[in-house]
Amino acid sequence: MKFRSGYPVESNINSAEFKLRLGIEIKDHRMCIRDLYDLISWRRDCPKSQCIDLKNGFYHITLYGDLPSSGILGDDQVIYVYLNRLSSMPVLKYSGVPIFSE
Repeated sequence: MKFRSGYPVESNINSAEFKLRLGIEIKDHRMCIRDLYDLISWRRDCPKSQCIDLKNGFYHITLYGDLPSSGILGDDQVIYVYLNRLSSMPVLKYSGVPIFSE
């Protein structure tokens, strides 16, 4: 994961194979990045190596990336994470966890 502040160039988002926008409220000056496999043996405390120090407040998160050359998601995959601080929670398409249907 490569972290940046602000918003990415729109052409980078448009050309990326995968993209996602989220909103988050930061409390206690940190954001914890969890792996899906953390759910197998969940612990409340997040390792410091998985935390990012941020100012408290609301953030618009933009994530994007492409399938790695191996063709396996997560295999040395580069994911760009842009954090843009806002004065209030951003307006999002979904409230809570989105449920996708085909």
